[in-house]
Amino acid sequence: MSSPLPIQNPLTPSTFSGTVDTTTRTIAYQLNLTSFQSASVNLSLTGLSGDANLRVIQEPTTPTGQRSPIKESINQGKLSESILLNDIGQRIYTIEVTLGENMPSAAYTLNVAVNADANLNNILWRSPSQVTGWKINGATLSGEAKYPDQPANMQIQGIADLNADGEDDLIWRDANDGRTYYWLFKGGEAVAGDRVSQNVIPPDWQIAAVKDLDGDNQADIVWHNANGGQVAIWMLRDGIAVNGSLFTVGPGWKPVAAADLSGDLRADLVFHNPLNGGVAIWQMNGMAVINAASYGPGLEWRPQFFGDFNGDGKTDIMFRNTFSGTAAFWLMNGVSVDFGWTTPSVTPDWQVEALGNFDGSANKGNKDLLWRNRNSGDLVVWLMNDTGRGFASGGGFVTQSGQNYNRGTGWTIAGVGDFNSDGKEDILYRNATDGSQEILLMNGSTITGKGPLKAQAGSWQVQGLMKREVKSDPFEISGRSATGDFFSATAFDLGLLDGTGSYTDRVSPRNADFFKFNLATESNVTLSVAQSGVTLELFRIQQNGSLSSAVPISPEMLLSGGAYAIKVSTTNQANLTYTLSATGRPKVTDVTSAEFSLVSNSLTLTPSSTPDGKNTVTARFRVTNRSSTTLTNLEVGFRMSRDGQISLTPSDPLLAIEGATSNIYTLATPLAAGATSELLTVTLRLPDTKAGFWFVDGNYTVGMVVDPNGKLTESNENDNFNVALGRDKADLAIAGTETIELVGMNFTANGTFAAGQRMTASFTVANLGNRAFPDSTALPIRFVLSSDTTIDGNDPLVGVRRAGSTGAFGALINILPTNNPSVLLGKETKTFQLEFELPDADSSIWSENRPFYLSAWIDPDGSQDREADATNNKLDAATMNDTLGKIYLRFN
Repeated sequence: MSSPLPIQNPLTPSTFSGTVDTTTRTIAYQLNLTSFQSASVNLSLTGLSGDANLRVIQEPTTPTGQRSPIKESINQGKLSESILLNDIGQRIYTIEVTLGENMPSAAYTLNVAVNADANLNNILWRSPSQVTGWKINGATLSGEAKYPDQPANMQIQGIADLNADGEDDLIWRDANDGRTYYWLFKGGEAVAGDRVSQNVIPPDWQIAAVKDLDGDNQADIVWHNANGGQVAIWMLRDGIAVNGSLFTVGPGWKPVAAADLSGDLRADLVFHNPLNGGVAIWQMNGMAVINAASYGPGLEWRPQFFGDFNGDGKTDIMFRNTFSGTAAFWLMNGVSVDFGWTTPSVTPDWQVEALGNFDGSANKGNKDLLWRNRNSGDLVVWLMNDTGRGFASGGGFVTQSGQNYNRGTGWTIAGVGDFNSDGKEDILYRNATDGSQEILLMNGSTITGKGPLKAQAGSWQVQGLMKREVKSDPFEISGRSATGDFFSATAFDLGLLDGTGSYTDRVSPRNADFFKFNLATESNVTLSVAQSGVTLELFRIQQNGSLSSAVPISPEMLLSGGAYAIKVSTTNQANLTYTLSATGRPKVTDVTSAEFSLVSNSLTLTPSSTPDGKNTVTARFRVTNRSSTTLTNLEVGFRMSRDGQISLTPSDPLLAIEGATSNIYTLATPLAAGATSELLTVTLRLPDTKAGFWFVDGNYTVGMVVDPNGKLTESNENDNFNVALGRDKADLAIAGTETIELVGMNFTANGTFAAGQRMTASFTVANLGNRAFPDSTALPIRFVLSSDTTIDGNDPLVGVRRAGSTGAFGALINILPTNNPSVLLGKETKTFQLEFELPDADSSIWSENRPFYLSAWIDPDGSQDREADATNNKLDAATMNDTLGKIYLRFN
């Protein structure tokens, strides 16, 4: 078994397709849930072409710990496998897909879904005309969503949850006409959108905040008109305005934040008046102001950030003094200031770039300060203590491995969010000039890990982080609908019911569960549940997707082939856990060939490049139905082989049928049980003469394959093809192939085999193909010395020249055209007398262990892509027993 394949983003449902076979019996995947306090996992193996099983192993937390199998699903045949793991812990899990016993192979689709307690952060990008979202897993980009292009006048005005699904959505505004729009998101993808309101809002009204004012977990909109000194509120439901109110606040007053200062899960409004330095607070309940207060900190104080600094669940306010640089904190209790304090003076080149909880659950999980020096680029974290009335130890310059981390003034803070679900917020660090960015995974002021993200050109700007809250809700495998009706897309697919399988789930008294399965042919089927209070119903799925009337259920009932739905319901008042057992045993089915022949057993190919270059053969065949039932629409395919053995692989191409729209022949009439068809005739088109299938002139094989797509579940699958000549295949002598096939022959050498010595040699090169080596093209032959049977460009060259030549030894010899324009005609051989100069004593080859292999290498650069088989142009370990003294020599 190879190393497990990592599942990169667990909280994004994913599918993996693969095939297990006798060579690779098990394929493993690894699911890392160490970042989540709790998780639930839904695994299924569907679309099986053969028997494969599913198992989950819990990996140890220490190097000496034991691996623990925790659950497996071992259903028979092509039945789907299912495993539910609800409320599992912070561990690494290995998922194994294993080939069933006595199976040659099985293709599968592994489906993985994870629910976990986590708050994810995706990065929202905007260019002048494009919008995209990056799904982040830790410090890596795990997915990218492309959204519809938007013109520059469409501007993002708010990021917040508009429909109470725990995932942020978007509010847009058209700067040209003032219209507002919403986009709803699911799983990081935009799934719906429309106008927030049909009203057109004049441009002097600006959106000041998008926050939940009434505690329904759906954000509302706060508008501000600076010219008229007015504030308006739109109450939203699923992004649509359903109510509104208007307030007059007077000139100079501007809403600067909507935040929950009272801890009642409703955002309150904070106003600032730069004309008199006043601050006003409205405690909100939807559109109603239920309490209010105003303060006068002074003109030099500006409210700058809003966050919970003491962990009491109430948002507090941070001010900055524009003259002294001093920061001040108001710990809030609704509209009242419970406590206020200030820091020492901080020079103006230091600016607070963001608030974030950088130390996790320490200090009550409150917000900390991230500073950046705009002259030097230095980063500093101030950690708030648990009272919010001072700073905790552990803050300071942002460091990695004990060194200050500063990439220069071109790098800025583009966002703060928990990217790896460890409860600590991290930093999105960006260079807008060259488009570089990276995520800094934080623990206090220390970088515990970082990862560069792909570059995003300077025209792209980060619009914000979109949060997505997910819970470790338990899974159920069967599909339900709100109406209780059957929907094929949501019903759990058991697959082909050709064995026994069991599936455990829970059923609700309000909504039934649905499963579906297929029968390839008439079968005996048994369905049961052991739990009392659970009812089973069976229906045939009709062509339009609806269900037929109920089919009576009885043990080993005989059902015809087709698609079926199982309905599981209960009249109990509580959810019931049940185990559905399903068994399907197809009636005996066996189809095979009875006779196969070709009208002519020889053919000279016509080049495909000519007007009539279509090569065909006529085949005659019969099919026998050994089944116990009549079969309709029985299919036959035809393949061609170079080695006499028909296989169902691309190396043996499926032949087209002349005059047909499909390359599969379907018997026109039903074939009764035990009957043999009449003698049928088809004309088959052979591969194009320029296709890579062709080798050289000689015997090829044409054969038939009964039930080539495996639509029938047969008691014997071994007699569908490649049984015997005359029964399902016939030899075909082919001439006129258009290939070059260069091989070595009669390779001998005389002299002392030692470093720097010269040897005489004779070597014959032959073209076994019909096509001449290209006109006016030299054929290079290189000779190399190797201590192993793998010949490649790393092996030292042997100097070579023609025998009797006084010229220098070269790296190769070139066979040049002589009296004809080709180096080698079809079926032509040429013999050369050569002289070799072996590598000098300082060559590393002599330090290798014997034996040594002296190999010719014909056409070493592979210039002849039309050569039938280039593997025999040099020593090949697979054929070395047959090519000694032909393409290579061995020296012990």
